[in-house]
Amino acid sequence: MERDNSVESISVMPTKNYSIGGLFEVFYNPSKLFGNVNYNPKVLVPYFVYGILMFLFFYVTADYVVKMQMESPSFQQRFENGMPTNMTDLMKYNVIIFGTLLSLIIPIISTGFAIFFGNFIYGVKENFKKVFSVVIFSAFIIAVGKIIVLPMILAKGSVMISLSPAILVSHLGADSFLYVLFSKFDLFIIWEIIVAGIGFSIIYNLPRNKGYMLSVLSVGMISIIHILYAAFGKLL
Repeated sequence: MERDNSVESISVMPTKNYSIGGLFEVFYNPSKLFGNVNYNPKVLVPYFVYGILMFLFFYVTADYVVKMQMESPSFQQRFENGMPTNMTDLMKYNVIIFGTLLSLIIPIISTGFAIFFGNFIYGVKENFKKVFSVVIFSAFIIAVGKIIVLPMILAKGSVMISLSPAILVSHLGADSFLYVLFSKFDLFIIWEIIVAGIGFSIIYNLPRNKGYMLSVLSVGMISIIHILYAAFGKLL
């Protein structure tokens, strides 16, 4: 018999001001957190804290990202006659600014996918704020994962650090298909997808397995697109 983990099966005492506490609950009690989201969705605080952590990550690692870019064959060919003055500074600012902006845009895109597939596949509708609340609380797991690996990046002096099988093929480069593929099995990416699946099952009133599927099709869609881009990019 299929187990229905919908919101009716979860006893939650609604908490109106749970924004900060939810950033901790997402790790150890996501069912309670998303029960509160279903009652009163919060987005501002988790989105802000998520953005701050991602900015911190790119700010600290920008020099290593620029170094990796400069060592790539394509970069060497492009600037074989010499690099413009202050090029490295511009590259560093680009990494920090665009890396942070992209990190802030991705949860919005994932929310759009969740709303689309929730309606298209399961025929259920939910408002943007509630779905985005699930996505951004789940994305906070990724942000914390980035901060956790920072000491390892600083110790090695390279951004080619991953809590995934990608570490075994890091010598192939960050743009290689195998590295991109294996990097999506990162501990925190998997954790994020599972937690988002729990949230979707609650707010959409779906069985847990359907919540996981919706999570893969929305939160996991960015990873799928990245893998496909890496695969087809080698064929072009």
